Amino acid sequence: MQVPFADLTSQYKNLKPEIDLAIDSVLDSGNFIGGEPVRLFEKNFAALCSAKYCIGLGNGTDGLFLALKAFDVDPGDEVITPAWSWISTSEVITLAGAKPVFADVDATYYSVSASEIEKKITNRTKVIIVVHLYGQVADTKHIRQICDEKKIKLIEDCSQAHLSEENGLVAGVIGDCGVFSFYPTKNLGAYGDAGCVITNKEELAIKIRRLANHGGLSKDEHLIEGFNSRPRYNTGGHLKCKTSSFIYLDKKTN
Repeated sequence: MQVPFADLTSQYKNLKPEIDLAIDSVLDSGNFIGGEPVRLFEKNFAALCSAKYCIGLGNGTDGLFLALKAFDVDPGDEVITPAWSWISTSEVITLAGAKPVFADVDATYYSVSASEIEKKITNRTKVIIVVHLYGQVADTKHIRQICDEKKIKLIEDCSQAHLSEENGLVAGVIGDCGVFSFYPTKNLGAYGDAGCVITNKEELAIKIRRLANHGGLSKDEHLIEGFNSRPRYNTGGHLKCKTSSFIYLDKKTN
């Protein structure tokens, strides 16, 4: 007998009336990008993660890339990332023009080793990306101390660690920012690609939001050249929240 790792069809059927109602309300509104539902999602998810700011994005890979751009990563810079991870973690570094530097992982938890990171730091290291795998948070507290000492920015890739904690801190708020993916098979999955960045730094939140919306915070404003990574209404998920870009339901689901 085959047991599917992720049975998305069964998940949908279990919640079909509520999800269909939420999707219908979006279709009836005719507003498919941004808007009040997205704002509500951002507010609720930020609160769950104990973060001040949440920026909804098109996907988690965009979140990593935009965080690097917000930290002004340029050609010649180095970004340390785990040797064991999905390709997004390294490809965004190359796309930003920097050099990926791979650090080995802990033999028990498979997340990046703080001691291995220390060996890889040079005077060109600008950012460290930690990846929390299998719901387990990396040794982020120790890595945060290294970053503070060396004046290096820290990005947490939380795509497999929604609401995981380390010493009472939720994944994503230990570093300068946390990036989440809501790909359908993630701990919190969407109907399609979706993602976000959380942070407690106002200036960083504004910069990422601006970069994700063609360089502007409002319609027809383009202060800088940016990208297009705005959350859409064609995705889904299950959290205690009203309809949003991720079609949140107003009650918890199992």
